[in-house]
Amino acid sequence: MSENNENNQSSEQPNLEQQQNTQQNQQTGQQSYTPPSNHQYINPQYNQGYDQFNNPYIEPAKGMAIASLVLGIVSFLCFAYITGVLAIIFGAVAKSKGNKSGKATAGIVCGILGIVSWVALLIFWGNIMTEMFSQFMSILVY
Repeated sequence: MSENNENNQSSEQPNLEQQQNTQQNQQTGQQSYTPPSNHQYINPQYNQGYDQFNNPYIEPAKGMAIASLVLGIVSFLCFAYITGVLAIIFGAVAKSKGNKSGKATAGIVCGILGIVSWVALLIFWGNIMTEMFSQFMSILVY
């Protein structure tokens, strides 16, 4: 018998809370939402595979942008005439497909800077080699 009283009191308690909430909402003019008693409410609209929260936004040409960035960084290290050009191409393709991330832009910039730095290095190295060759030839002639 005491168990029934406890069950009745616990089942009456949410009813009292609901009544108080409805009285407060009626005074303020708001409608209240009361969840179903079984607490297993499933909205049929979102029970059909993926919903808007489980399906993340996929960036267009994300792989092209990442490839552009990686090739742009590699163009500083080696084969700038190949990797720099590919970085510029991949970055431009990613931008044209609607990728708004900074990866494609960074890849294009790194590719350009890689090519420019290698050209400057070749010019500098060429000048040094020309000077060394002319000194070597002057030693042989005398």
